Amino acid sequence: MERIDINGIIEKFKYVLKQHELGTGQYCRFLWQDALETRKMGLNAYGCADAANIMYTLGELPRNTAVRENFINTLQDLQNPKTGLFLNHRITLFIQRRIAWQHWSFLMKGLVIRYMNWNSIEI
Repeated sequence: MERIDINGIIEKFKYVLKQHELGTGQYCRFLWQDALETRKMGLNAYGCADAANIMYTLGELPRNTAVRENFINTLQDLQNPKTGLFLNHRITLFIQRRIAWQHWSFLMKGLVIRYMNWNSIEI
C-alpha cells in the first residue's frame, strides 16, 4: 500500500484553527458575515466544539493546565449545565420540534398499526 503525505492538509487545519481563535480556548464559527447578516459572529459554541474536535483528531488538545482549564470553562459556559447541550436558541427549538415530531409520528404509526391489526381480525 502506498503512503500518502497529508502533512500539508494537517498544517491547513492548524491554520484554520488559528484564524478562528479569538482568545485562549475561545473560537468563532464564521470569519465573515453572510449577505443577510444571519450569522452569529464572535464567540460561538459550535466554533469552540468544532475546534475541540479538530484538535482532538490532530492530537493537539492543550497540554498546558491553564490553557486547558480555560478551554474547558469556555465550553461549559456555552452549555446547558443540566443537559450538556449548547445554548443556541434556534438549534434548541429545532431539536425540540424534531423530537416532538418524531414522538407524534411514532404514536401515529402505533395507532395505524393497531387499527390495521384490528381490521384484519376475522370474526
